[in-house]
Formats: sequence, C-alpha cells, structure tokens
Amino acid sequence: QNRRPTKPMVVSRLLRVLGDDDSWYGTASELVNAFGIPRTSAVGLSRELFTSKALVSLDFEGLSITRGWRGNKRILKVNRRH
Repeated sequence: QNRRPTKPMVVSRLLRVLGDDDSWYGTASELVNAFGIPRTSAVGLSRELFTSKALVSLDFEGLSITRGWRGNKRILKVNRRH
C-alpha cells in the first residue's frame, strides 16, 4: 500500500500555482512571485524544491521538476505526468 508522504508547504504552493495546467516554466524568482510570499529567497525556494522530501512528495503527486537554462537565466520546469 502506498502511503501518502508528508507534503511540504512548498509542494502545496506549487500545486496551487500549477492548478489544472500540465506544466510550469520559469525562474525561481518568477515562482516566488507566483507564490505571492513576500521576502522569500528564490535561491532558498529552489533548494527547498530539490530536497529529497519535496521530490518524493512531487513524485507522489505525479509531478517532475528539473532545472535548465533560458539564455543566461537558470529556470525550473515542472511537468505533470499522465
């Protein structure tokens, strides 16, 4: 039986931003703005999304997250698996 992992707050917020969309693509700063949380570090948010606890929770929710580049900017790509 698959037990639901504890969902970190960052994963809950990401699910809210993603909504019914299949993907989200942008910088960590853009994700901070989408979260609507003032005084949040984009670097800290990115690190938090890649902790083992967050990755397990994202996987359970059917999401994958990767880092990439857009020009000279570091971006995050979130995709929903079907």
